[in-house]
This record gives sequence, C-alpha cells and structure tokens, in this order.
Amino acid sequence: LDRQVSVFTERVFMISPPVVMQTRWKAAACPWSFSDRVIQQFFDMGLNRHCVAPYICADYAPSNVFQCPDGSDDSLFFGILPQDFLGRKVYLEFLTTITNFPIVVRRRVADGPYEIMRTENFLDTLTEEIEIVALFYSAEFSITSR
Repeated sequence: LDRQVSVFTERVFMISPPVVMQTRWKAAACPWSFSDRVIQQFFDMGLNRHCVAPYICADYAPSNVFQCPDGSDDSLFFGILPQDFLGRKVYLEFLTTITNFPIVVRRRVADGPYEIMRTENFLDTLTEEIEIVALFYSAEFSITSR
C-alpha cells in the first residue's frame, strides 16, 4: 500500500504538565527545651480555639505546629521517594494532583498498607524549598525552556 504523507507545516507549541519539586528536611528533636515549650503553647492555643465543639481535630498534634529540621530527608514522603535532579534530591508531584484533589491514596511506608492522605499536607513545616516547573517546547525552532 502506498500512502501519501505531507509535511506538517502548522506551528506547534507543547507544554508539559506542571510539576511540583520539593526538598524536605528530616524531623528531629528540638535542641532546646524552650522550643518544645513554645510548640506546646501554640498547640494548646490552636486546640483551645479551633478544636472545640462542634469541631473535631482528630489528627491535630504538636508536630502539625512545628518540627525542628535536621538535614535533608531522603525517605518516603506522600508515597514518593526523592529523585536526583540537578544534584539535589527532590520529591516530584504533578501540580494538579495537589491542587485539584483533596486526597491521594498511597503508602506512608514502603510495603505498608495504602492510606488516605490529604493533599493539603503536602507542604508542611519540614518543606525546605518548593518549585513549580513547566517545560515549554517549540517544535518549529527546537527550543526547550526550563
């Protein structure tokens, strides 16, 4: 069979889905007892103001207020292991997953059971840096952006 194919001449511009890149700290014990008292004080304040009837704060804990950082994290987070990207370990997630859906179902620990995770918790006090990346490509000029 002979098939006639013509050259595609239309201008094309491609966009990748935006990706969230996050670097994270490991949680550690705070080096000063003063830190623990301040965290507890803010926890109590939040508990007394926002977690009283008719509201229930089942998963509210002092770790939701603040956690002291200690070095870069490379463990499983939100069911994701960090990837090497330009010499850094980053957690990658599609932006739409975090912004358009209230939950994801993933493992908290390797080989653990699948659990419901609230996407609003993707950014927390252990987030070191966040970057949103979308690549653009012009097929006509063979140019890729970062």
